[in-house]
Amino acid sequence: MDQGLAAVLGAGVGVLGTLGTASLAYIAARRQAVDQGMVHHWQRVRDDRRDAYLALLEEAATVTDVVHSFTPRAMPSESLVREAVSEMNPAVSKLYACATRVALAGSAEVGSRAFEVHKVARNWRLFLEVLMRNQVTAEEYGERLHEVTQAFTRALATFTGAARDLLQVPFFPGP
Repeated sequence: MDQGLAAVLGAGVGVLGTLGTASLAYIAARRQAVDQGMVHHWQRVRDDRRDAYLALLEEAATVTDVVHSFTPRAMPSESLVREAVSEMNPAVSKLYACATRVALAGSAEVGSRAFEVHKVARNWRLFLEVLMRNQVTAEEYGERLHEVTQAFTRALATFTGAARDLLQVPFFPGP
């Protein structure tokens, strides 16, 4: 093989190597940009979910305060019941708005748990209204109080667990 042909072949291999390296670098950079975009997107989704979950928990704290103001040992006073109803009405409405926000943020399971928290808070409000109308006897009071309190506590714990499980799952972009 003469020197001219070897030089042309060498230059051709060099050009092909350079083009191949440039192509691979472009593909890798593009893939990295896509991956970074996906990670950023899922971090934003996670932050939005966390904010929605925290808003629901903060509003549920108002309901929890009302729940803990009642004791099964004695029937509550009329003033305590009136005050509890006045606190529960806006809290239940805000819980519904928070549950809707959670459902929109996702996941479906956590959204259904959020609506369950709203439902049992609404049941608590109904219990208070029944108390206000004196439709609960002293004998029934302790048992019904226990039922609605346990239902609220369970729903809140279930929501909190589902939200925690979802937020603890790290995001790893797929291939």
